[in-house]
Amino acid sequence: MCYTVNRESPYRLKRFHKKGRKTAEFVALFVFVQTISSSQSAAMEQINAGIDQVAQIVQHNSATAEESAASSEEMSAQAVSLEELINEFRHRNSEAAKQQDNH
Repeated sequence: MCYTVNRESPYRLKRFHKKGRKTAEFVALFVFVQTISSSQSAAMEQINAGIDQVAQIVQHNSATAEESAASSEEMSAQAVSLEELINEFRHRNSEAAKQQDNH
């Protein structure tokens, strides 16, 4: 029996070595996948932070555009009022000039 154990020992060692090597390869592969997953997770966090910044800028630009539109409408209304006042002054000056010519 002792002879059989000694005779099978090299085969058992080879199988154990192969299994050990496969286990080491599996562990190395697992660590590699874990490292890549961590890198991808960090990259996704950076992308999400960038998207949040873009969203904030878009909101700010939208608010600024609304304010500009409101200011434009107000200026347009003021321009119409100013034009009406100028036309009234021109009409008054025209009437005053006609009255002076008649005297």
